[in-house]
Amino acid sequence: FKSGASTFRGTTVIWNGRLLVTASVPKGGNSALGNCTNDVVIGDAGTQPSDTPALLFDGPANSAFTFARGIAAWAANGAATFGSLSNVNITLSGPVAVSNTLHLLSSTAGTNALFVTGGIGGPGSVTLSGTGTVLYVAANTYTGATTLAAGTLRLAAAERIADASPLRLAGGVFDFSGFDETLGALDVDAASELDFQGASCTLTFAESSGQTWDGTLLLRRWIRGTTRLFIGDSAALTESQLGKITSPSGQVAAQLPTGEVILLPLGTMFLLQ
Repeated sequence: FKSGASTFRGTTVIWNGRLLVTASVPKGGNSALGNCTNDVVIGDAGTQPSDTPALLFDGPANSAFTFARGIAAWAANGAATFGSLSNVNITLSGPVAVSNTLHLLSSTAGTNALFVTGGIGGPGSVTLSGTGTVLYVAANTYTGATTLAAGTLRLAAAERIADASPLRLAGGVFDFSGFDETLGALDVDAASELDFQGASCTLTFAESSGQTWDGTLLLRRWIRGTTRLFIGDSAALTESQLGKITSPSGQVAAQLPTGEVILLPLGTMFLLQ
């Protein structure tokens, strides 16, 4: 949709396929999606498991778009997608309600990003993919899993994700920008990174020894005593899990009785507790 002057007032529902937008969508006033304040529905009860409903923005590099309407991702089957096809800035300022899975697709580069400023809520899950960055500005309350499949998930403040949300790392970088964050269990399914930014901060996960880690976890810019990582509240991680945690210089990990995970100095043979 290229026009910014459509005047229809009905609700936009995407059952299947891709709706491509090249202009901002305000809440009210004429826009590519009509003159309406209703939420845009991406997937509904009629969406089938093989369907791929998506609302995507595209434009010249470094363009900036705002989506101020709400989004309802009610697909009973499959997943809904919102994001970008090109290197553009998108601000998602309207509220999002997700009941199943919402894919946030960011194809940005450099300082461009998909900015989530309206907040995502509901019982569903969020999966982040694409080569770009998604920035969680608002505090999100969805209780399903947060899955990082590719790209970068960056936080703009502390506690941007609900404590009950498990984190599944299937690639990419979780950059919490030096802010404290608490999440559910941690699962590592592919080579992934946690970036501490060398700042004074604490990242806390629920007990995770029951998760099968098939991937590796790189702790970037971790500084002992300054940046802190807790996985559970006891030394419950398995030897296999600890063996998959490392630093860029090849340090190995250990877990203290408090649940804190640390990196050992190079050449350490064992840890006395």
